[in-house]
Amino acid sequence: MVIQNKYVRFKKIKLIEVTNALGLKVVFCSFGAAIKGIYLDNELLTDQENELSKFMFSSSYNGKTVGRTCGRIKDGIFKIGQDVYQVRKKDKNSLHGGIKSFSYRNFKTNVEENDAVYQIDFSRISKDKEEGYPGNLSLNVKYTVYKNQNKIDVEFKAISDKDTICNLTNHNYWRLGEEDVSQIKLTIDASKYVEVDKDLLFVKEDKVNKIYDFRKGKQIIKDYEEVEKTVVGTYDTDFILDKKKENDSILEGSKYLLKVKSTYPILHVYSPRPFKGVAIECEGKAYDNESLILEKNKFYKEYISYEIERRK
Repeated sequence: MVIQNKYVRFKKIKLIEVTNALGLKVVFCSFGAAIKGIYLDNELLTDQENELSKFMFSSSYNGKTVGRTCGRIKDGIFKIGQDVYQVRKKDKNSLHGGIKSFSYRNFKTNVEENDAVYQIDFSRISKDKEEGYPGNLSLNVKYTVYKNQNKIDVEFKAISDKDTICNLTNHNYWRLGEEDVSQIKLTIDASKYVEVDKDLLFVKEDKVNKIYDFRKGKQIIKDYEEVEKTVVGTYDTDFILDKKKENDSILEGSKYLLKVKSTYPILHVYSPRPFKGVAIECEGKAYDNESLILEKNKFYKEYISYEIERRK
């Protein structure tokens, strides 16, 4: 394990690098409670900015914890009971928690190790009215890297002293060591998806049609010309998980395979040209604010698991 302190714009940033017995190396960053890079056999499996300051302040959210809510909030306005809240917006709507969201905050860091795992804990308190959200929210993001499995677990925990909304995710872009990411095969356990308008706001839940049906697996590029004719023009899509299979999603490259499972009901896929990576975000229903309400003194707890295999 290697722990480094870096200073960027007068901020003390911690970088933690762990490597397991099977050749899996993961680099974590306290800024954004982030995964900065994942490597297997010294091959980079995620897309990343090498320069730390660019990684920290990139608008792509690459590898970051996203919150207090991921996704979009129409006009930046939501209600809890009779109370109306206005959160900070990017353009017309709020995106991924506001302007200075969790992705752009530095977290306290605690690192532990035992015979089986490395554990990296990031924590902070998001104060009442931060970015417009109600309640002092205590947040913990725990990453577990297994020493004898190529597996990374992400656990989110939060509690607020007021009713608020909460929808956290990890925003990795996966390359799996591929030069041409569009050739990655994607499988999703979902028979429904969310149709959106040109502003990527909710229209309706619907059954997957040909271009959104990944249940049997297909390459990202396969129906991409048809996707480009839609109002969005790319895969930037919520899939409503059936939860009938062991994994929510599987990504298959020529050398590596990624299995993703979670406690979340939604898997969001974002893969625009020029195909730098495939973002796989496990999350709550961002289009249904009522479902995101975290009641005062109630615990928020969600889980994501990434398991990587070498292809034979």
